[in-house]
Amino acid sequence: MSTRPALTKDQIRDRLQAVSASLTTTLTALFASVVDEGVERNIVAIYIFGDGTASRTVDLAYGSERTATIFDNVPVGPNERALLPDGGLDLETPIVVLAGGENIRGSQNAGSGVTVTLIFWDTEAWSTVT
Repeated sequence: MSTRPALTKDQIRDRLQAVSASLTTTLTALFASVVDEGVERNIVAIYIFGDGTASRTVDLAYGSERTATIFDNVPVGPNERALLPDGGLDLETPIVVLAGGENIRGSQNAGSGVTVTLIFWDTEAWSTVT
């Protein structure tokens, strides 16, 4: 079996990207399209920004439907920022890895305007040869 060659922190930093999306009470895709086939999307941090109006809770899931919940009922105050993971980000340790054809989706419990920002980097999927 082969193993994935490790990327250095500098290589990961060069690949870092961010995307933001506003949530509603309807499950909303956070990336404009699904991850390309042959690519792995490594999400290393998720920032959730309050809507300035009221305390809300946020749900995050992956796939085409809300079938695989990643984070459930994450609280965020009206003028607060929540960070996932709780201990801060580690570039080499993704909290979510999306494969080709997948997307991450989010919703909030009421109102609209909570913003979610994902910090991520992409790499080609590594096929295992036996």
